[in-house]
Amino acid sequence: MIRFTSNNKSTYLVLAGVFLLMSVFSQGIWAQDAPTLHCAFQLGNGDVELDWENNHNCGADFVATHIFASDDESGPYTEVSLITDPTETIAIVPEPAALTQYYYLVHECVAGTSLSSDTLDMFNAAPPQILNVTVVGGTTLISWAPSPSPETFGYWIYNFNAGAFQLIDSVFVEDPMIDPAAPFYEDVLSTPSDGPEEYDLSTFDFCRDRSGGGLFSGLPHRTIHMTYEFDSCVNNIKIFWTAYQGWDTQEFRLFKDGDPTPIATFAPDEFSYTYDLSPADGGNLTFSVLAESTDGINSSRSNEVSIDIQLASLPGYIHLKNLSVLGENQIQVAWDIDPAGYFDHLRIYRGTDTLDMGTIADLGATEDPIQVAYTDSEVLTDRAPWYYYIAVENSCGIQRRTATGRTIWLDGQDNLDLTNGLMWNEFELSDATVLEYRVTRIDGTNETELGTVASGSALTFTDDVSDILPESGQYCYRIDGIFDCEVPGFPSVTDSTSSNTFCISQTSRIYMPNAFNPEGVNGEFKPVIVYPNDENYKMVIMNRWGEKVFEGIEPNEGWDGRIGGDLAPQGVYAYYVEMESFNGFTIQRKGTVLLIRN
Repeated sequence: MIRFTSNNKSTYLVLAGVFLLMSVFSQGIWAQDAPTLHCAFQLGNGDVELDWENNHNCGADFVATHIFASDDESGPYTEVSLITDPTETIAIVPEPAALTQYYYLVHECVAGTSLSSDTLDMFNAAPPQILNVTVVGGTTLISWAPSPSPETFGYWIYNFNAGAFQLIDSVFVEDPMIDPAAPFYEDVLSTPSDGPEEYDLSTFDFCRDRSGGGLFSGLPHRTIHMTYEFDSCVNNIKIFWTAYQGWDTQEFRLFKDGDPTPIATFAPDEFSYTYDLSPADGGNLTFSVLAESTDGINSSRSNEVSIDIQLASLPGYIHLKNLSVLGENQIQVAWDIDPAGYFDHLRIYRGTDTLDMGTIADLGATEDPIQVAYTDSEVLTDRAPWYYYIAVENSCGIQRRTATGRTIWLDGQDNLDLTNGLMWNEFELSDATVLEYRVTRIDGTNETELGTVASGSALTFTDDVSDILPESGQYCYRIDGIFDCEVPGFPSVTDSTSSNTFCISQTSRIYMPNAFNPEGVNGEFKPVIVYPNDENYKMVIMNRWGEKVFEGIEPNEGWDGRIGGDLAPQGVYAYYVEMESFNGFTIQRKGTVLLIRN
C-alpha cells in the first residue's frame, strides 16, 4: 500500500543486490526509466503473480529484470526471481510459506541499472472513501478520496437497484478528464427526483480481470430526496425530505428559488417544513435542501422541486348548449365551457324534477380538449321529461354550475274518432328562446311534417288519420323545437332539439251486418274491421238450437250460408266475434244475422 521511491530503497539494495550497486558505482548513474509494476496478486496455490510494463530501452544490451520481495514493508528485500527475457512482463514467484507480501523490480542493462519500480503488496487495492453524493442539475454526482494503494488503476461505480448494488460504470485513474487527487463521477442516468439514489465504490488494479479488483468502500452514501404537498385551499406547501446516509448531518438548510441564503435551518432529526405562501410569491417556486456534515467539510444537496402555486381558476363560464333525445333511451347533453379554466371534476346531474337530481357521470379533471358533449344512454326517454345541469369543481370543493334545462317529452292518445291527440311540455334551456315546435309523423324511414305550434300556446296537436290506414294501426310522432340561444357576450345561435318518439295505436273497430243473401251481392257474412288483427281472432255462428254451424279464425274469412256443404235454411242465426286490437284491448261482438234465400 506504500509507494516507495528508489531513494528510500538504497539501504535494502546493499543487502539484496550488491553486484548491481557496484555496477552503478563503477559505470556512473545511468539514466533509465523505472519499470511500471502494475499488480501483484496471490494465486490459488499460494504463488504470487506479478504483472509489469517494460520501460527500458536497453535493446540488445538487456541483461535481466530483477524481482525483490520482503515480508515486511520496511525490508530487508531479497531478490526472489531473475527474468532474462527482455519482452517478458509476467512472472510467477513461488511462495510456499505465503509470507512474502511486498514486491518491487528493476531492469539491468549492460550500461547500468534502472530506478526501481513502485513497491506493491499482494493485497487488493485499498477501497476509496466516498466524500458525498449530491444532486447537481437533475443528476447525481459522486465524489471520493482516492485510494492510497499505488496499484489502483480505477474505480467501479455501483448503484443500489432492485434490492442490490448493481455495477453501472468505471472510472480510470489516468482518465485525462478526471483529477486523480479529487475523482468524481456523474451518473447521467440517475433520477434523483424519483427517489433517493444510493452508491458504493470499489477499486481495481491493472489486473482486475484476474485479481478480482479491490474492496468496496463499506460505507455507501445515499442522496436526500425531497417531496412536497401543495394545498391551494389553505395556501401553504408542506415540504418533506429524507436523511442523508454516509456521514452524520450537522444541520439541514432549506433554499428557495436559487437564493444562496437559506430561508430556514433545521436540526439533523427534522425532515419537514410548512411554507406559508405570501402575496409576494410568484407563480412558480423551487425548493431544495442541503445537508452539512458534522465535520463542516462535506455537504449534499437534494433534488429540486418546482411548484406552480397559482390556484387553478375555475372556468369563467359554463352553460348548457342543448338537450336532445337521440333515440330510444338516449339523450345528448351539450354545453359550452371556458377552455382556460381548470377543474378536478366535471359532473353531469339528472332527475325527473329539480328537487331530486343525482350525478350520472363524472368526467374527471381538465382535459385538452375539454369534453363538451355527453350521451346519456341509461335514461327512459318515454317516461317523463328529464332535467339536467353541469357542474365543475376544483380541489377545494368550490363549484360552478349551469342553470337547469329540461327535455321535451311527447305523449299522446287515441281520440277514438280516427284522430290522434298529441301533447308535450315546453323545452327549457337558459338563454334560449323557442321559436316554434314542429310536429312530424314517422312511418319507418319516411317523415312527414304535419304542422307547427307556437311556443307559449297550448302545446297540443290533433292528427286526423281517417284517410291513412296502416296495417298495424300504429302512428309514430316526434316534436322538434327550434330555438335561438343568446348567451351574453357570445353570438346568437339557432339550433334544434328533439323529443322522444311516441307511437299511438288506434283501437280496432268491428262493424257487423244484420242480414246477408248468399245468392245476392253480399254472398258471405263477415265483419267489416278497421285495423284488423289476425292474432287471437275468431268468429263463431250458431243455429237457433245452439249448434255451431261455422267457425273462422281470420278476419277475411266469412260464412257462405252452408252447413257441411249443404245450403243452410233461411232464418236467424247467432254470432260471436272476438279480436285483440293492436293497442291491447280485446273487442267482442255478439248478435244475430238474418240469412235470406231467393
